Amino acid sequence: MAAPPQYLDQYENPYFLHSFDHAGLILVSDRLQSGADFHSWRRSVRMALNVRNKLGFIDGNDSETSADHRDAGSWSRCNDMVATWL
Repeated sequence: MAAPPQYLDQYENPYFLHSFDHAGLILVSDRLQSGADFHSWRRSVRMALNVRNKLGFIDGNDSETSADHRDAGSWSRCNDMVATWL
């Protein structure tokens, strides 16, 4: 009997970019205007990145791969995308 196909949750891969993830995406509606609203903005940004499994790009958990690693291109694209959102 053949083994059932394995379910692959692409959203668990931090390098996965959904078709809705684009450079013009407004990650949070609150714009950082002054230092006074930094904490609420920071919380909103961290939550938005966490639900997209991209929080590691700003907190250091998904650090840059070496240039010869097979995921180097994927890491670079995702890192650049996260940077455009901020």
